Amino acid sequence: MRKRSGSDGGKVICNDWTLFSAGIGEREAFMAKQKKTLDERIQNCTTKEEEMLEKLKQYQAQRKQLERRKKEEERKIRTHRLIQIGGAVESVLGRAVTEEDIPKLIAFLKKQEANGRYFSKAMQTSTVPKTSEGADEGDGTLPFPL
Repeated sequence: MRKRSGSDGGKVICNDWTLFSAGIGEREAFMAKQKKTLDERIQNCTTKEEEMLEKLKQYQAQRKQLERRKKEEERKIRTHRLIQIGGAVESVLGRAVTEEDIPKLIAFLKKQEANGRYFSKAMQTSTVPKTSEGADEGDGTLPFPL
């Protein structure tokens, strides 16, 4: 650090900063300037942290919204599939399925599975075998008891 001579009012040059030493020493003036810079940096970091927390909340809300939308789409797909299955059962029966028919249908499908996994095997085939209506071809399946 060096002091300029002449009538400059006591200016002190310190690391390219011009400080006025009006009652305080060079070190105190430098520390005051340095402390202010650190305070500003701390405030800047705090501001950035708050902004990041706000962005984090926004991203979390966006993720939750997307998850809700995904669940809703999955629910719609499942509902559509269940309606198709019900329609297929009704088309085979030739009448509407009632509440009383559902336990019978479940028992029938479970019996088919216990007798040889006939339902699972039928669901794994890619083609539906053609049968004449009302004819029992002796494939080992039980008639649907409705």
